[in-house]
Amino acid sequence: MNTRLKQAREILGISQGAVARSNDLSVSYVSLMEAGKRNITPSLIKFFVDYGISKDWLMNGKGEILDGPYSNSRFTKDFTKLTQFERAKLQKYMNTLKEGG
Repeated sequence: MNTRLKQAREILGISQGAVARSNDLSVSYVSLMEAGKRNITPSLIKFFVDYGISKDWLMNGKGEILDGPYSNSRFTKDFTKLTQFERAKLQKYMNTLKEGG
C-alpha cells in the first residue's frame, strides 16, 4: 500500500509537503509512510479518496486508480493539469474554507 500511496501522490502532482500540511503531519512522517516504515493514517486515506483516488485501489491494489465518479470528473482532470504553484494556492484556499474563513 505504501508504494500506491506515493504513486497516488505523484499522479495528483502533490508534494510530500502539501500532503503533510493538509493532514497535520511532518514531511518526514509522510516520507516514512511512503517507505513502509510508518502506518498510513485513516485521515490520509480519506485525503486521497477525497481527491478521487479509489479507496479499493489504494488499500488493496484492485481496480482503477481513479474510480467511480472521479474517474471522469472535470475537477480531477483540471486539477491534474495545474502547476505545483497553482495546486499550492488551491490547497491554501481549500484549507481556508475548511477552517471556516
